[in-house]
Amino acid sequence: MAKKLGLHKHQKEALDLIKDYLKSNSRKSALIQMPTGSGKTGVIAWASHFLTDNNVLILSPRVAIKDQLFKEVKEKFLAKIKVNPSNKKVSVLTHNIDFSVKTIFIDTIQKVDRLRNFAPDKFEQLE
Repeated sequence: MAKKLGLHKHQKEALDLIKDYLKSNSRKSALIQMPTGSGKTGVIAWASHFLTDNNVLILSPRVAIKDQLFKEVKEKFLAKIKVNPSNKKVSVLTHNIDFSVKTIFIDTIQKVDRLRNFAPDKFEQLE
């Protein structure tokens, strides 16, 4: 899988860990830690498109990182490795979120906090 998909061994190992975590149905938080330049964005893109059928929320501490993640997850990373994206929509958080459409939401921690304050009904649905 690693060579065929253009993923490095350590990326494949991170994806295997994510897959195991998702299969466990754990309600505990999980953290995959990888060094700078090791392909975290690619792991995030692959995992959010293909390792779950659920909606996905990707949080970023800064707008610049959110913008990069948005481009990469929406199409750029998968195009680089010549893989078609899933049918999931890629979107930022808004007050009129439609949870019936499978979506990968990418936004900042601050935006989630604003959603909690100004659209608490939508915030509750993020779980």
